[in-house]
Amino acid sequence: MSLGGCCKGARCRTSGPSFAPGNHHLESLAHLRSTYILLVRSTYPIYLPATMAYFRITLMRSAIGLPKQTAGVLKALGLTKRLRTVYHPVTPSIAGQIFAVKELVDVQEVENKFTSAQLKDLRRPDAGFYVEKRAGEIEG
Repeated sequence: MSLGGCCKGARCRTSGPSFAPGNHHLESLAHLRSTYILLVRSTYPIYLPATMAYFRITLMRSAIGLPKQTAGVLKALGLTKRLRTVYHPVTPSIAGQIFAVKELVDVQEVENKFTSAQLKDLRRPDAGFYVEKRAGEIEG
């Protein structure tokens, strides 16, 4: 469902889903709630997809010697130390902040957040060998 137009067709002149009583958009409200989640409660609510993707942002280079505005953007993203990784939902405001510090960070789009233990396992290199049998398991 597109939030920019009517869910019924070209004859409806509403600019989006209106939730006023008697509106034909009310029947699609259940679909809207199952497909989108409410991000902010305000006069104009923001709906995001229910299966949300995240930006995985890792600070690769320090902001020492750079303007205070750049250091402020990193602080707003939650990046205070090198190699620190944070997760933020994919939104235009976060994308703009990432674009402001694109030279300093490594960004990947992931489906779910990883815990610190899972990130540590991802960084662990391959052992280079595999144990086929232990000493007590040898028959002979």
